[in-house]
Amino acid sequence: AAKLVVTGQLSNQQYTEFNLFVAELELSLGNPQGAADRLAQRRFVDNSRTFNVSILRRMLSLQADTNFALGNIEQGLLNSISFAGLLRKQQAVRAVHNSLWHQLTVLPYRYLQRGKDHPNTVLAGWLQLAELNRLYQTDAQSRARAFKDWQRRWRTHPASKTPPRAIKALGSSSRSSAPSQVALLLPLQDNYEVPSYT
Repeated sequence: AAKLVVTGQLSNQQYTEFNLFVAELELSLGNPQGAADRLAQRRFVDNSRTFNVSILRRMLSLQADTNFALGNIEQGLLNSISFAGLLRKQQAVRAVHNSLWHQLTVLPYRYLQRGKDHPNTVLAGWLQLAELNRLYQTDAQSRARAFKDWQRRWRTHPASKTPPRAIKALGSSSRSSAPSQVALLLPLQDNYEVPSYT
């Protein structure tokens, strides 16, 4: 149905809305390349210089999702960073940071090490934070200390101001996550009924 629309007859605002709608549709139908093609059309890119904040947010969110779906992880991370920078509500920022963090936690350690000299300072901070998280993943106390140190070095970083949920939990508790007690649960019927009561 989208192919029946004569885009040349649409105003710039109508064309922008139409392109965003079709890109969202393509992405929801499992065709991220179709969404990427829509977002890369020359007229759309030219119009993007005049987008208001609401349209920019929508576009950046779509670009991030499209790039992640296509495996363009770094570009998706950069789109997510830009998108979060346009949000004002802390809850909305945290939701984007949670998504960004999820993407970072599945990246290879070798990629996370690029944070030491990445040209984009915000992404560099995210990569360094994810590297520390991976480095101390088996020691909750060391990981919490490393996060506090990272937070001191990166005071103005978006993740320092609004950390993802997983990192926020680290900063609030530096106790070990090892259990202090263990329970053994046995079924109360069939072959295990007698051992359960002894």
